[in-house]
Amino acid sequence: MFHTLAFSSSLFPYYKNGGYTAGTDYDSASIPTWIAFPYVLAWAKTQYGCSSLTSYKLEDDGGSSSAGSHWERTILANDIMTSSDVSGKLGNN
Repeated sequence: MFHTLAFSSSLFPYYKNGGYTAGTDYDSASIPTWIAFPYVLAWAKTQYGCSSLTSYKLEDDGGSSSAGSHWERTILANDIMTSSDVSGKLGNN
């Protein structure tokens, strides 16, 4: 249930205290591939120890229900807000 709670790029402009920017890494992309919400950036800077972080990656693969509306799988692996569950070994180890 938690995963379905309105994490969609089409709703980003309506988020309370938004103050966000979103954009794409690709000239032809119609979905955002990164986002910069103040609270997301504060968390990410602390989580990764990177004070110069300016945005956080969104999923750029999949269909309209996953691309642009979930965190990037290659960064957050099996986080609840990635687009699907991955079984087995993750990473290069």
